[in-house]
Amino acid sequence: MASASTSAAPIRLPEAVALELEQWAASAAPAEACGVLVGRRTEAGTEVLAALRGRNLARASDRFELDPGELVGMDAIASEAGAELVAIWHSHPAGPAQLSARDLGVELGTWDQVVVGLAESEGERVAWFQLESGGWIERAWRSQVARPRVGSRLPIRDGAATNSRTGFMRRGGTVDVLEAG
Repeated sequence: MASASTSAAPIRLPEAVALELEQWAASAAPAEACGVLVGRRTEAGTEVLAALRGRNLARASDRFELDPGELVGMDAIASEAGAELVAIWHSHPAGPAQLSARDLGVELGTWDQVVVGLAESEGERVAWFQLESGGWIERAWRSQVARPRVGSRLPIRDGAATNSRTGFMRRGGTVDVLEAG
């Protein structure tokens, strides 16, 4: 795997979110799983607050097509929570955490691409890519506890739990922010 660029502003992706992406990817295999990452972009970097799992409309198991109606709804919910969609994520159930030839041709506007590769037995199974100077560049990300605004609500998909590290309580399809960082 090519080394990731660290030249731009840092990307903070909580380890719990990365693990959640891996779990969703494994549960959807052999089909690809997909969704969005919700967070904030500032001059200091990109901070992921939550992951949302979407419905994959693709009929072939080696591709994804995020439901456009769901995408609009996810964007509205993120906006209401004072956040935005920062990346589209999808899995490669039998492949590495790298962009495929098809992924390289995807136009996502300002959204980044995150790939969860289930074929990786060692090392990172989650890779982050940004479109820079006309091409997709792999970017290094680091695990860090997210610092969302207290009182905000972010949607979740699949399951319910409380995570004291991130200050999120999952309940009824939303994430309640319990404490400030």
